[in-house]
Amino acid sequence: MLNNVKWGAAVALILGFFVGLIVWVGGRWVDHHRAGKVGVVMMLCAVAGAILYGIGWSLINSFAGG
Repeated sequence: MLNNVKWGAAVALILGFFVGLIVWVGGRWVDHHRAGKVGVVMMLCAVAGAILYGIGWSLINSFAGG
């Protein structure tokens, strides 16, 4: 069960990054500012989430292990 949740979280982070990249490219191509900024924020949130995902899992395991 927990592995399915971890897998789903990883897929959501990857999708968030690539959707943010698509929004950024589309925003730069169409309206030059607004959607481009939203895409950058989406990519940064996905990267920060991936860092927290990587660090958090090992940190929780180290605390739980003693």
